[in-house]
Amino acid sequence: MARILFPSRFADQVALVKKIRSKHVADGASSILTALFTENEIDINADSAAVTAADASHTFFSKHGKDAEKLFKERDRLFTPIFKEHRRMVQFLKGFYAKNIGKLGDWGVTVNGKKIVYPTDVLGKIVAVIAFIDKHQSYATGSPLEGFLADDLNADIDMAANETNSALAKTNHDNATQLNLDKETRRAERDALMVTPVADYIITGNFLMNHYSTNPNKAGDWGFTVDTSPQGSKVRNGFINIGSDKVLRKLAVGGLLINNSEFNIEIFKGTSPAGTPVTLAPGKPFLIITGFGTLTIRNPDDEKKAFYQGVFLP
Repeated sequence: MARILFPSRFADQVALVKKIRSKHVADGASSILTALFTENEIDINADSAAVTAADASHTFFSKHGKDAEKLFKERDRLFTPIFKEHRRMVQFLKGFYAKNIGKLGDWGVTVNGKKIVYPTDVLGKIVAVIAFIDKHQSYATGSPLEGFLADDLNADIDMAANETNSALAKTNHDNATQLNLDKETRRAERDALMVTPVADYIITGNFLMNHYSTNPNKAGDWGFTVDTSPQGSKVRNGFINIGSDKVLRKLAVGGLLINNSEFNIEIFKGTSPAGTPVTLAPGKPFLIITGFGTLTIRNPDDEKKAFYQGVFLP
């Protein structure tokens, strides 16, 4: 039995609303959707405006996420070597204060019995390092670390540089955290704007499937993806891990496999990634033909999971 595979990727949702409006406007007074829109109080122009606004929010959502990721990476580049040096200095002071290890608390170090407890979160680590450096610098002369730092074995430790880079790492962390908060605000804006357009295109798609019951593929003229795989088959969503392959079995011949990722994925016939793959672009469907009921999907991306939607036999 034919059915519509409604889009899950945001970009495809936007494209569908705009395609419905374009087809409806082009058909003019003869559009078969006019009565449907009136009866269900669907304003396709308002839906189109809403998805345009949602697209703007999505652009900021994506940008904030990428910018935050860059700042977190820069934070880690600056701070990771500093924290390794910090642990060396803490261990030295643990021996220095062997008779009263609790004095490490004056350096911003947490002590549990005779055990040093380091923060597990990055911000906690940065704050601890800054407190540690501040304590060292509070000594005009005679810091317990002076002899340690003067030793040639520790010549790689530059406390002034560590102070500067720890402060930069914290700034990057704070800015990235705020960008992630802004990102979620934009996500909420986007999703709120899409509620009505999505509800309306589901009503529209179901109407078209009934209207064209003898030729359901006609719904494709309005931008809908129609699946004509055998009755009883199931639509399933899944993912492929970063840089990995995944074998899919019992795909329904005549059904569709849709790339719901933001990048290309590769499809190989059979249970291994052998031969020349079919490259499937984001949001595009792949028609399962005889011989491809079992196939291998490859995620070539080294940073993100890939996502798909497929029609499977029971």
